Amino acid sequence: MIEFATLLLGLVFGPQQVGFLVHEQVEVIEIYLDRQIVGRLSEPPWHLTVELGEELAPHFLQAVAYDGEGEEIDRVEQWVNVSTQQTEVSLLVSPGQDGDGLQAQVAWESVAEQLEPTSFRIELDGEPLEVEDPRQFDLPSTGPDQAHLLRVELQFSETLRAAAEAIFGGPYSDEVDTELTAVPVLLDRPKKLPPLADMQDWFLDRDGALTVKAVEESQVDIVVVRDVASVETMRKLYPRASKYQPFRTLPAPTLDLPLKKDHSIRFITPLARQIERDGYQYQLFPPIGPFTREDGALLWLFSSVVPSMAESQGLRLADAIAVAGMAAAQSGRRRVVVVIASAEPDDRSQLSAETVLPFLRRLHVPVVLWSPIRGVKQIASWGPAVDISSRQKLTTAYHDLAKQLNRQRIVWLEGRHLPQAISLSPKAEGVHLVE
Repeated sequence: MIEFATLLLGLVFGPQQVGFLVHEQVEVIEIYLDRQIVGRLSEPPWHLTVELGEELAPHFLQAVAYDGEGEEIDRVEQWVNVSTQQTEVSLLVSPGQDGDGLQAQVAWESVAEQLEPTSFRIELDGEPLEVEDPRQFDLPSTGPDQAHLLRVELQFSETLRAAAEAIFGGPYSDEVDTELTAVPVLLDRPKKLPPLADMQDWFLDRDGALTVKAVEESQVDIVVVRDVASVETMRKLYPRASKYQPFRTLPAPTLDLPLKKDHSIRFITPLARQIERDGYQYQLFPPIGPFTREDGALLWLFSSVVPSMAESQGLRLADAIAVAGMAAAQSGRRRVVVVIASAEPDDRSQLSAETVLPFLRRLHVPVVLWSPIRGVKQIASWGPAVDISSRQKLTTAYHDLAKQLNRQRIVWLEGRHLPQAISLSPKAEGVHLVE
């Protein structure tokens, strides 16, 4: 009956014209931004200008179609500034075919040429689950009194992956939740959070208390953005990698500052690649990874994992940091964005630090600034930087980062919510929202 003719992809703010594809039965369309009505259309042309504001922020855009009798006949929605995802994954948990136990079924749609995943990872309550076929598999027997979190992550290429989550069991034995919001919180000190029943009044939005469905000490997603010129400095700290080469061609030493067992690293390249599709132009910041401790040690990854087109011309550091923040928030895991740069990188971004830093705070993604240049205490207008100009300093910086990440927990809330609309009530003790 109705579809968006305009997809607000990438990072957008300010006034945006939004158009619709409309069936002849539709008489009226009401348009909502962040659940507040912002416009009403009753005749062609079926488009209007939606004001997203001067600040970069996540948004929820919805359109509701009515017929001539005033009855709702369709609605469509899209989330803005929250996802870099080019693939959709659906996950269903249901009773097994023999009526005994539970099984999971997974389906996906991807814009990638390769529609079959090259690899996959399935976790139950944060622990890997061995599965032969990700399309359908049986779940192990679980305690009837406890809620469980199932996560399916599919890797389609080095630059494309997607995931889906579902909560089942325990007090929710008659239902399965797949519409969930992951909220990272920071413990004031290392400790266990209370039972779910005691956390039900902790999280709020404008409509009141939100339902807490699960708490997870998940894997850690470290998303790194580097000033490409600083890679050469890193190479001098680790001279065995002497030339720019695609990362697959280099041996990966594993003894020099290995990653923590539950950490993985992705890189967002701050060099935009422009593509045109269906009349629209998109600027992509290609990701590389993820990498784990089996792929190489930290210093080797920082100095050797570079795109084959690596050069300093056209550096878009701030734009890439914004994309990295979306990627980190999208993962649904404990997260951080690490920026590695010199004191004054030659940044030609369309965005600025003053725009991007508040955006990442709204996404609840922390940012850490490191510099491999000795004596650098500040990276442009981004803020104070940690000196990683030696192996020992990098080791100290990484261990300090790991301590902070160890205090993060992921709280799963029922439904999908704008991250900036979520707050903590006075009843929440010993935690803060990650910023």
